[in-house]
Parts: sequence; C-alpha cells; structure tokens
Amino acid sequence: MRFSAEDGVSLEGELRLPDGPPRGSAVVCHPHPRHGGSKDHPLLWAIRNELVARGLAVLSFNFRGVLGSGGTFGGGRTEIRGVAAAVARVLG
Repeated sequence: MRFSAEDGVSLEGELRLPDGPPRGSAVVCHPHPRHGGSKDHPLLWAIRNELVARGLAVLSFNFRGVLGSGGTFGGGRTEIRGVAAAVARVLG
C-alpha cells in the first residue's frame, strides 16, 4: 500500500489486520535506514505477526528514501512526517 506524508512524499507500507475486528492499532518503525533498516527486517516481521495475533491492526512502512518510498533521508528531521502519516493512516 502507499500513503503520503503531509509534504507529499509517497511512502511504501504494509497494513496487517487481525482475523476479527481490531482491538487497537500500532505503527511499527524500522531501524535506522543508513544501517540497513527497512520494514522487512526479520525482527519487525515477528513483532508485526505477534501484534496481529493479539488483535491489533499493524502498519509498518519504509521511511523516505528506503526501498519503495519516495524522498530522501532527512537526518531524522523529516522522518517524523512519515510517522505522523502512518499513525493517521492506521487510525483511518
């Protein structure tokens, strides 16, 4: 799935839903992109699977400039826009 940050940068994400109605929601952010972090990190897969099994809707996404997300790394200053957009999307 794709969603946009407030400044228009398109971000690549994955929304996982539980079998029944969600009891809540979570956004999972990946490790630092300059050190190989992406939403596909194996530890994040395990965390997402566990949260979904516990009944949560879980959105994970790639920060700007990582794999299929647009934009470029902003040194932590612009990445907060991605987190805000992910939270807004999962609350939907």
